[in-house]
Amino acid sequence: MEQAVETLAAELNKVATRVIVLEHHVSEFNDTLWNADTEATRNEYNVFAVPAVVLNGTDGEKILWSPTYDDLKAEVFKILNETSEASFIPVTIPTSGKITANGKLKNVSNKAIENARLYAVIYEDIGTSRYHYVVRDITPATTISKLTPGNTLEFSLASNISYNKNRKYYVVIILKSIDTGMVLQSFMKKA
Repeated sequence: MEQAVETLAAELNKVATRVIVLEHHVSEFNDTLWNADTEATRNEYNVFAVPAVVLNGTDGEKILWSPTYDDLKAEVFKILNETSEASFIPVTIPTSGKITANGKLKNVSNKAIENARLYAVIYEDIGTSRYHYVVRDITPATTISKLTPGNTLEFSLASNISYNKNRKYYVVIILKSIDTGMVLQSFMKKA
């Protein structure tokens, strides 16, 4: 499965601006997402990453029993054809202090966005084939009980990671439904 994800990620990075690929690596870099299960897998298979497929906020393993490259590609392109419910209005990331994403979320659909969470994932591109898209932090979520059509919500999502001009950090902002687990919108920007 890991090779299928890597191949699809490389292809989509060339053609799709709405696809964000992140990899969850375990423990080697004091990963805040580490747990006993991922460490056991790492030790048993002598690997540095635990592959997991999450499509539009839903665990891909539940959708695709045997995710091959073709299965993943078909599912991703199906999702890409869906209409977004929200848009992010200028997002700024200060270049000093803690990495923080500030901006506005606008409901561009004709129905209210209800029971959703807005949070940011900070990842690093270390620049080697084994360590790219490495998740470093996930900010606390802002809960959105209701955002009516045409209205906006200002946000500030602060990470525990300090800005460092010598590191390749990126911020992925995610709006996710609490009820369905589906990603309603996402946005990526270099920190």
